[in-house]
Amino acid sequence: MKIVSLIALSLLAFYPAASQADILCKNKKSAATFARLKCKKNELPIASVAISSLSTAAAAGDSIASSITLEDKGPTSGGTDTNTALNLDVTRLNASGGTLTNTGLNVSVIGDGGGDSTNVGLFVSTSGADANYSAIFQGGNVGIGVSDPDEQLELVGRLHLGQRSAPGVVTDKLYNVAGKLFWNGGDLGAGSESSSDISSIIAGNGISGGGSSGAVTLNINSGTNANQVVVLNSSAALPAVSGANLSALNANSLSAGTVADDRLSSNVSLLGASIGLGSEVSGTLPISNGGTGAASLNDLIALGNNTTGDYVASVTTSGGITGGASGGEGSVLALSIDQSFSPTWSGIQSFTGAVNIGTTTASVEALHLNGRIHLEQQGLAPTVTTDKLYNVGGALFFNAQNLTTSAAGGDMTEVTAGTGLTGGGTSGAPSLNVDVGTGPNQIVQLNGSSQLPAVSGINLTNLTATNLANGTIADARLSGNVSMLGPSVALTTEVTGILPIANGGTGATTLADLITLGTHT
Repeated sequence: MKIVSLIALSLLAFYPAASQADILCKNKKSAATFARLKCKKNELPIASVAISSLSTAAAAGDSIASSITLEDKGPTSGGTDTNTALNLDVTRLNASGGTLTNTGLNVSVIGDGGGDSTNVGLFVSTSGADANYSAIFQGGNVGIGVSDPDEQLELVGRLHLGQRSAPGVVTDKLYNVAGKLFWNGGDLGAGSESSSDISSIIAGNGISGGGSSGAVTLNINSGTNANQVVVLNSSAALPAVSGANLSALNANSLSAGTVADDRLSSNVSLLGASIGLGSEVSGTLPISNGGTGAASLNDLIALGNNTTGDYVASVTTSGGITGGASGGEGSVLALSIDQSFSPTWSGIQSFTGAVNIGTTTASVEALHLNGRIHLEQQGLAPTVTTDKLYNVGGALFFNAQNLTTSAAGGDMTEVTAGTGLTGGGTSGAPSLNVDVGTGPNQIVQLNGSSQLPAVSGINLTNLTATNLANGTIADARLSGNVSMLGPSVALTTEVTGILPIANGGTGATTLADLITLGTHT
């Protein structure tokens, strides 16, 4: 085995070189190394060396401060032949304190910024051997752009992978072939097992954002403007938004405010706290209610002779209503809805609310189907295909795109759940869901009956009173013009004034002079 090594820089510190030394010489006995113009008789020349160079020439040229050249031309035919031009060994021992930094090689290059300048801290070129390695790091971490790398390789900056052909062995290798990034032999750009198979994310109704590349984000288009999605506020209440189209409102839930008089039906008496008999009654008060039963006191004695009869002859029911019968004086007819009655529809039917088929589960969709869809095959696609799903020859189409053919992989890397959404992912077919519920900042979803869930409506405005389908309005919600007299009026305590003769009264507060009140028999 022949090993030729050159250890120069540290030895030169102990044996000063002659000015402009050209040869590195080694003493045959002591093995000491010297830089000389010419080696002595007891020394062997082992390398050429140039130590220090200073150039002040104005003309451009090459300057080399130190050059070590090792050339081995021995005709070796066997064994191990190792040639080392420069071997640096740094050992620091026996320290008991302080901050210790050991550096094997410190390179500092400072260039002149004038002109087109380039600084190269370390240039390595290897060639000619069966295996050529520009650098081998057997221990420690390597940092590029960072002085304290925490991994075997830490890079602070961008990585430029030049285009190359694929290696013979691709396992655990990252490389660039014709501008496409490969890992483990798979194309990361499109279509490989390790790439995304998402071609695009389209923002549907009530959602904004989307895209066909990169990290795509979708957001709920929330707010109180037209066609936006309503998000509950921090108190889990609907925001201030018009409720003009709401139906089946529960009057029991009216907890504040006063119902305007024009929101009440004509059946409600807006007569205040008392009824003026002279101006706020009509008709004649029956004898059974303490009246005369007539509009005049003439023939008052004959008023006792009267006949009885039916007020309603009969009630006939049909179309899902049952309970009709003949009427009679004082009788009560009870009518009811036949809940088993099923209407028959023909022609085009339009629904303004959400439609559930085969389910009563609450859904925010316009159509919620629990079952299969059977799309009959059509001979041709529709003339206008936008937003249409159809079957042509057994192939399913949407927006004129054949959904039954295999789609090529996309270049999307991530689907992020934005405001009001949950889910997302970085591979496969990520699923996004609307964050529905009745908690703070959640999205309100209609239930299986197309109804809003039990949620505070304190901030709703413009409610239509005709949409009150159940419940009873609390008395506190009615104005002072509404008479709170119950199902009947107590004539002794809940009326004021005197009932005129024309309305079936006596027109007086006493019966002392009843005979003089008019002509009678």
